[in-house]
Amino acid sequence: IPAYIDMTSSAEINGCQAAQATIRSAVSMYYAKNKGNLPKELKTDMFVNNEIPKCPCSGKITYKLISSNEFIVECSIEKHNTPVASP
Repeated sequence: IPAYIDMTSSAEINGCQAAQATIRSAVSMYYAKNKGNLPKELKTDMFVNNEIPKCPCSGKITYKLISSNEFIVECSIEKHNTPVASP
């Protein structure tokens, strides 16, 4: 049972990190298409299926615009986050 719990936890973390990576990719594509401008907020039309990816757990993924060329995508569950550079 402990191995199953570890596998489930690992899958949830990987799922959340994949969702964050999808958001980062969409923001980077927006940045490239809009002459170096980052979006002020995420919009569904930035994503292939018109749905902003979510954490598979109870976490909330947020997009924060830091400056005109920096942003952060992170989950409210700290262990789901990995450091990643902006475009």
